[in-house]
Amino acid sequence: MMRESVRERTGCVVFEGVLGFLNAILSVTVFAAPHWRQTSYNDPNGVPVVHYSGLWQNCSVAACTIIPMAAPAFLVAARIFMSAAVLLSFLAVTLSLSRMWHRAKLLFSVGTCYTAQVVFLLLGLAVFMTGRERGHVGWTYLVGCTTMVVAALCVICSFGLACCQLHHVPTSQPAPTLQKITSSYTPLSQFEASGSTSSEGEN
Repeated sequence: MMRESVRERTGCVVFEGVLGFLNAILSVTVFAAPHWRQTSYNDPNGVPVVHYSGLWQNCSVAACTIIPMAAPAFLVAARIFMSAAVLLSFLAVTLSLSRMWHRAKLLFSVGTCYTAQVVFLLLGLAVFMTGRERGHVGWTYLVGCTTMVVAALCVICSFGLACCQLHHVPTSQPAPTLQKITSSYTPLSQFEASGSTSSEGEN
């Protein structure tokens, strides 16, 4: 039973680590990729044009342009929320890889980081959709929704490991008391009495 529980916890730790790395990679992808919103229209010549926009760039088939810092309020808020989400994802991975990962308090800290990341991802995705620009969501926005689901799974794994660690904390055996020692002690006189009795019986 002990070996099975250790294997289960090891599997959970590996699974949580893989999810953490995947979460960090997806967070960076969502933060940098410009395909948050996609707009399709026809130019004056009747040629269909596809336009992409993200947090930092506006792109078309020809080229990409940098969005200035003085962007609309919804875009600035989305940038702030997504920046916080990326930082929290790397902080959670760093704490998970530290040497003290097996301690329950640190696992609760990792779970708290992932929880805050889920909140910031939700806020960033929701705020971005408040913009009045036309078009529909691009693949980067869908990856952002996937990242939020992965971060939620990281929350479940981190808090689950923390609770499991608290449940399986080894308890040290109490030191033997003087009463237990004296109760288990057999006086030498009893051995002498038993020895004399056996000798008399032989005689």
